[in-house]
Amino acid sequence: TGSITITGLKGGHSSSGIVSAQANGIISAGTAGNITLLTDTISLNAANNVVSVGSLTIAPYSNGTMAVGTTGSTLNISDTYLGYLSAASYIFGSSASGNMTVNTATNFNTKNVTFISGTGDITVSSAYTSMGNGSLTLSAYRNIYNNAAITLAGGALLERADNSDATSNGTGVGICGGIYVGANISTTGGPSTLGE
Repeated sequence: TGSITITGLKGGHSSSGIVSAQANGIISAGTAGNITLLTDTISLNAANNVVSVGSLTIAPYSNGTMAVGTTGSTLNISDTYLGYLSAASYIFGSSASGNMTVNTATNFNTKNVTFISGTGDITVSSAYTSMGNGSLTLSAYRNIYNNAAITLAGGALLERADNSDATSNGTGVGICGGIYVGANISTTGGPSTLGE
């Protein structure tokens, strides 16, 4: 009944900072205990590679960018890898991580999910659906771009752009510290809060 933190850097003969090749390879047991994985590269290849009875946090070690459900960032967590994880709740990113792309078809169902970009933007680029009562939190230092639909069946939605005085992200699009809604947001039963 304790928390686990693993920091992994690739080097030597390994192509990944954290490698878990068997079921229940990284597990927090008992009634409490969170798991935190800090790495820029990860390799998983079995169901239930990582099992947390509490929250599971995955964030870039180098405070770089992160992609969930797609590639193209410092740390990439594919939909396949998401299927190898089990936790009471999920946190992707950290207060020090950069831009975040959310492009996942995974239905987190009753699990609460948080995406954090502590130094950049969050872009939702593929429809996000949770058919259980799981909540969704998006917390960005600069902007949140809702370029695809968000559908929550019973869970709450919180979107927070924390710094309205942040410097430009260099794209010349919009202002900083904004929440941009370019697709439908639908919640049935849970409250929705969008603000700074």
